This record gives sequence, structure tokens and C-alpha cells, in this order.
Amino acid sequence: MIEEIKIFKDLLRKNAESGKVMFLEDNGLCFLADRTILWGDHYATHHNLTHWPRAEEFIPERWIVAEGDELYPPKNGWRPFERGPRNCIGQEVAMTEIKLMLALTIRDFDFKDAYEEYDVMKGNPKGLDLYGQRAYMMLRGGGHPA
Repeated sequence: MIEEIKIFKDLLRKNAESGKVMFLEDNGLCFLADRTILWGDHYATHHNLTHWPRAEEFIPERWIVAEGDELYPPKNGWRPFERGPRNCIGQEVAMTEIKLMLALTIRDFDFKDAYEEYDVMKGNPKGLDLYGQRAYMMLRGGGHPA
């Protein structure tokens, strides 16, 4: 057991090593982590106007805008469950419940294809056909951020 503690000593440390730079501010200030525990504030991160324009507004479209748009989410900017050793232990349960509620909501809607409207919109009067079946191209996968 003593040998294992020696090997994994760095993993067991709560505080960073003395004199190591932990992060650098935008204005050039360095913060040293001498016996300091740094803790992220998720509320402040998710409401920071530098990274989230119009953060206090309810704008569901911010998750589907194109990259380069003002509302496009910053990479790793939305972290409701956190990551690493502080990861939320209820994340999988929450995501399963969200998927279940989405499935229960979707079943109340009727869906039908809109190939004719799509062909008119794209200027393709014949449509796409593959082995006698209507075909369509998928241009992108799931939403962001991931």
C-alpha cells in the first residue's frame, strides 16, 4: 500500500504544487497556486457576457446557429454536468430522463415527408431516387455543443 501511495502521490494531492502557474488572465495576470484550491463557478461561466452574448435572454436558437454567428456557443463553454473527477453522478439518469420526455413528446405529433416542397426549394424537379426508393442526403449530424 505504501508503494502505491508513492507512485500515485500526484493523484492524491488536493492542492497544486507550490509555485506552479495555474492560469493566465486575458489581461496578462498570472495566478500562482500555492496551497490554493481553484473551483469553477458554473453560474458565472454560463452567464459571462464575454463568451455568451445576451446570456440573460432565453434564445433556444443559439444551439442551432452556424459557426461564426454571434450566438454560436464557445467550445466547452456549456458544461452543466462538469467533467473529470467533479463530474455529476446523476448525469446519465438526467440524460435518460430527457430522452424519455423527448420521445413521449414527439409521439403526440404526426410526421410526413415533404419531398415535393424540398425539391421545389432546392430546384430539383426530379428528386433523388435510389433503387426505386426516395433518397435524401444528410448534410450534418447532431447539434452542438457536444
